[in-house]
Amino acid sequence: MANPASRTRDSHNEPAPGAAYRPASLLRRIVKRLFAAALGVCFGFLLLEVGLRLFVPITDADYQFWDPVLGARRLPDQTGRYIRPSGANAPFIFN
Repeated sequence: MANPASRTRDSHNEPAPGAAYRPASLLRRIVKRLFAAALGVCFGFLLLEVGLRLFVPITDADYQFWDPVLGARRLPDQTGRYIRPSGANAPFIFN
């Protein structure tokens, strides 16, 4: 049986030849981790979008244009919902 004290620490922990530094595998691992992080962020944004569309009501925008004689005017043929935090929730129709 070999004496454990006869082995040096450096020779015992020395990696196999060619296994010490592999930039291709390091790059591949980094790319995989970045892809997983990007996929997680995209999935989070997708869940946020679905949740907001289902549970948070939003008001529709009424579009306007500038009339040189009358000033700001609303475009015709618009319908939507007018929602305010104070509790107002009503449909609007501009002809």
